[in-house]
Amino acid sequence: MRTYILEEIFKQDRFVMLYMSEFNDDLTEIILGIQSIRSDENNNIRKRISYLATESFQNVIRHSSEISKSEAESNPSFFLTRSIQSNHFIVTANPIKLDVKNRLSSKLELIHSLNREELREYYLSVLSNQEISLKGGAGLGLIEMSRKSKNPIQYHFEKINDWYSFFLQLKIDNPVVEQVIDLSLTDARNLYKICKKKQILFLLKGDFSLSAIDETFNLIRSNIEEGNGILHFDIYQFNLIADMLHVLNHTSSIVNGIKAGMLVIAIENERYAFSSSNYITEEKYDCIDKIFKKASSMNMQELKTFYKELPDDKRKIFSIDLLNFFTLEEELISYTVHKVAKTDLLFFTIKILF
Repeated sequence: MRTYILEEIFKQDRFVMLYMSEFNDDLTEIILGIQSIRSDENNNIRKRISYLATESFQNVIRHSSEISKSEAESNPSFFLTRSIQSNHFIVTANPIKLDVKNRLSSKLELIHSLNREELREYYLSVLSNQEISLKGGAGLGLIEMSRKSKNPIQYHFEKINDWYSFFLQLKIDNPVVEQVIDLSLTDARNLYKICKKKQILFLLKGDFSLSAIDETFNLIRSNIEEGNGILHFDIYQFNLIADMLHVLNHTSSIVNGIKAGMLVIAIENERYAFSSSNYITEEKYDCIDKIFKKASSMNMQELKTFYKELPDDKRKIFSIDLLNFFTLEEELISYTVHKVAKTDLLFFTIKILF
């Protein structure tokens, strides 16, 4: 997995959150809580995104069909929110059977045929029918998505064996911004294929200030405490991810007004691969490089002494557990750096394999 390739894909994005794993109600609040680290200035737009993200995530849970475990692993459900400048997109993908596909298709065709006032009346009509709305079969969430996004829902049914992958995309416009960016549903489907091929389970790009990363910890911690999703970490792995984010926070340069960074969790050679990436100056990279190289040549006792003798400002950045990884098998931890064109910054990535 080359994280810099993902940064190239999302280089215009101020915020990206991607989740490709199992979906359940317990994860909804945690996944959506991560939306709090987005840096949109318009509070009304932020609330609309949060509402639609909730509906979209729940839509995957409501409308997914049971398929075999092997097929589910080969074609996982997918949730993505991204903000490119002031243009916002929400994308989902999930498995459905033919009967669900037919029901959703007719519902979406009806929704697209209605104007704003007719859509409002239809929504109120469905909402008043408690029996149908509680079952979710009437597509109440889809109607509300269309109303709140103020753009037509883009959707596609891709046939896979005896079931379909249901792709859905919403766009949320910011009315005060003139520059408009459009992404087709084909773009989203191609991105899904890339993430599936690279076995990416989770990706977060945004502001990694200390106040902004709490929800990321909550997501990972929930997998430890509750066993949600397929990200089954132990406490040691969790602490190392925390250490990586700590390095990211303390070394990131300010880009577009935020401490820009990226966290990626993927499967690589049947191992978990954790990567944290950020933009740093050459001076900070030289400091990190020297410390990591020294650590890699030490035994544990030497490392403890070395760590104790580090200046206070360096000990605030690096944990001894993270440095200790360099004394283990060489292939388990690595770091790379790329020169960022037209800037004096470097794109720095730390990767750990479990």
